[in-house]
Parts: sequence; C-alpha cells; structure tokens
Amino acid sequence: MRRFELLNHRVRLRIVLALYGRRLTTNQVAAMLRDVPKASLYRHINRLLQGGVLEVVETHMVKGIEERTLTTVKSELHLSKEDLTNTIEIDEFADFVSTYGTIAANDAAAAIASSSRLDVDQILFRDYEIAATDEEFAALRHKLSTLLDEAEQLPLTAERKARRLFILSYLIT
Repeated sequence: MRRFELLNHRVRLRIVLALYGRRLTTNQVAAMLRDVPKASLYRHINRLLQGGVLEVVETHMVKGIEERTLTTVKSELHLSKEDLTNTIEIDEFADFVSTYGTIAANDAAAAIASSSRLDVDQILFRDYEIAATDEEFAALRHKLSTLLDEAEQLPLTAERKARRLFILSYLIT
C-alpha cells in the first residue's frame, strides 16, 4: 500500500496524530479515540504497524495478555515529492489536507482548552502571506525544512518540551 493511501484515512490519521511524539499503549490510544470501535482501532493500528508508520517500542504482560506500547516512525510520516507526484488525484489530496488540518486544529484546540491558563508565549498563531518567485519559495521551503528537521532531532529534556508545529503553504488564487 502506498504511504499516502495508508495515511489517507480519518481513523488512521487520528491514531498517528495521537501517537505523534508520544509513547502510548493501545488501551491509551483507545481511551483517546473513544468513538472508534476497538476492533476497528486495532485493525487500523495493525495496518499502520505493517506499513511501517507505527512501531512497537515496548511490550509487557497484563493479565496474561501482551500490551504493546506504540509510537510513530517520524521518518515514515513525511509525504515526499515522489509520494505526491503522479500518484494522487488533486481532489483526493485536497480532502486529505482538509482532514489532516481539521484533526490537527481540533487537537490544538483541545490542548489549549485543557490548559489552566492561556500562555501566549507558548503559542504561535499567525497567518503569513508572502510574495515569492517559485525559486525563492523553493529556497525558503528548503531552509524551513532544514531548520525544522534539525529541531526535530533534539532530545526531550526537562527544559526542552515537545511542541507540535503544523505548517501548510499554498498558492493564493
């Protein structure tokens, strides 16, 4: 199965975003996605494991049943140019972007709502409109990707907290 097809499903995207940057047991994922029937959840988790998007980082026995702790394989979540070129219909990708953006926005809203106070120093909320040639935009995209790839490799510490940054760019028509 192509990586895009694997990720282009509402339940699988929710699983991936729930696990992104976290290590959770299957029961913890189920608790986060209460509206997804457990049989369906386990089926989608297994597809993501088989596709290499998730990995088991720990197992232990609970009442005679093996409990798996899962996380995402971050390198498998990035859709490359090859993933997107000549293999995806425009409408299909537009639906994917809408679904992904909605889930990411809902997750951000839930995280903000669960905070005891609004800490504006911990939030970046800004919509940029820039003017750039195709070459200038390619250079900017490359610089941003390089900076973010480097930041993503930094280990978590007491001072270095996990943060999610979702970036979407498109031509304004």
